[in-house]
Amino acid sequence: LGTKLAKGPKKRCLAQKTFAAACFKGEDKDKDKYKVHLKASKEEKEEDEKDEKEEEDEEDEEDKEDEEDEEDEDKKKKEKASKWQVTRKTEVQNLDGDYLKISMKLDLGGNIWIIALHDHGVLELVKIKVTGSETFEWLGTKLAKGPEKRCLAQKTFAAACFKGEDKGKDKYKVHLKASKEEKEKDEKDEKEDEEDDEDEDKKKNKKASKWQVTHKTELQNPDGHYLKISMKLDLGGDTWIVALYDHEVLEMVKIKITGSATFEWLGTKLAKGPKKRCLTQKTFAAACFKG
Repeated sequence: LGTKLAKGPKKRCLAQKTFAAACFKGEDKDKDKYKVHLKASKEEKEEDEKDEKEEEDEEDEEDKEDEEDEEDEDKKKKEKASKWQVTRKTEVQNLDGDYLKISMKLDLGGNIWIIALHDHGVLELVKIKVTGSETFEWLGTKLAKGPEKRCLAQKTFAAACFKGEDKGKDKYKVHLKASKEEKEKDEKDEKEDEEDDEDEDKKKNKKASKWQVTHKTELQNPDGHYLKISMKLDLGGDTWIVALYDHEVLEMVKIKITGSATFEWLGTKLAKGPKKRCLTQKTFAAACFKG
């Protein structure tokens, strides 16, 4: 009956719960462009409900086992405090061979750490024993495709997340940056970033902008496609930063608007492994424009 290709779709069209008929819009495509392997049934609802219940039961059992394993391992390891602290400057090699700053880290005690990089929808995990500021013993590497949500945030990242396909020692290389004063250093860096944000925002916002960037503005991604911007920031005086987060990379362009579709280019930055606060409209700030 028809095929559509939507570039930069609305968030509500990306979840089963909120997907609606109105989402069927975009560029028209031919019948054979995206073929369908259909699996339909007149008893689909009952089967789906049964399958979902079985999956939920299995997940609950797995979660329970993971939590028990997690608690046992954490208690055991944390009996001996770690002298070396992995810093957020540590990098892991991604699938493309690029080195990106780690997304999560976990201290298991005794200088044993799990460091993780979430990139291209895959979670790369490396377990190491830190022996110096840039030296370590490799203990294992895992590659998790379709990882659990709790394994993608520092706050909920746990020992049980270290699972997936086993990989060799040199598959995902690590550039370790460890310190015995990591916590204090991290707090200092964050404070300096916040101060930079405030200073730059105050300076730029002295002169109000007449032109406002709309959410319909698009940026070209590395594949050559135009996608709607993820974030925008008014620096005052019609100067704006527009940003697109795509393929784990933050593309940012600074412009001065001169008309409804015209502008002066002021600069472009590409940030690999950007800070979390630079990935949401609410916390996106002038200090994010770096890379």
